Amino acid sequence: MSFNRTVALLLLMGVSTLLRAEAVSPDEVKKQNEFKQAYSTPERGDRVKALEMLKGLTHLSTAEILATVASVDQYKEVRVEAFKMLSQIPARDPSLAHAMVSAFQATKISDIEVRLEFMPFMKNSEFKYEILDTLVDFGSKLRYPDLITAAYTGGMGFTGDPNVMTKKQRAQFVEFLKVFNTIASSDVKEATDKNTPLQVKKWWEPHRAKVLAADRELNDKYRAEDRAVADKNNPLVPKKAN
Repeated sequence: MSFNRTVALLLLMGVSTLLRAEAVSPDEVKKQNEFKQAYSTPERGDRVKALEMLKGLTHLSTAEILATVASVDQYKEVRVEAFKMLSQIPARDPSLAHAMVSAFQATKISDIEVRLEFMPFMKNSEFKYEILDTLVDFGSKLRYPDLITAAYTGGMGFTGDPNVMTKKQRAQFVEFLKVFNTIASSDVKEATDKNTPLQVKKWWEPHRAKVLAADRELNDKYRAEDRAVADKNNPLVPKKAN
């Protein structure tokens, strides 16, 4: 993570949020343990079924389990399902967005297809700064190469489509851009040439401060609401007169 991104995350979350330690319920611990036992199978389908045991759980420890599965499981289907479930956990601070970014970045840059399958679920996060900063870095490194239009032989008299890889790279960037524009509510234009990926970064530069400010405002709102609830339930806090 870059220095600027780290600073932004600390500003958003605050030390108290980073170190939050709400107690996990015995029922959630029980379900987590049942999941771990069911997950210890080499079968892809059984691992996906095991993830069902974590549905509806909301503790940060469950999010960490899902983020780990999304990062390291050997099967794409399992990783995508874990990432999907991670994105659906309710969050009142940027910690879940950070968990998604960590799982996204743990996926090798060469494994583009998995990253592209992760992306639509990132829209579920209300907190957008770290997600968009990460996606901008990813998208600006994708390629939209020019097509080869000259006559082509692959040597030894072989003829074929010289644009097979080029078309794949183009399709990957087109898919990225479609989802990115949805998440960011951005207006980066359709890919037209090899310089288009750089337009993602150009769009981000004048918008990043606004997105960061929106995240900070949302985080402050939730923290104020949480403090109000805590004060209301704290017998040591004087009650305000109606």
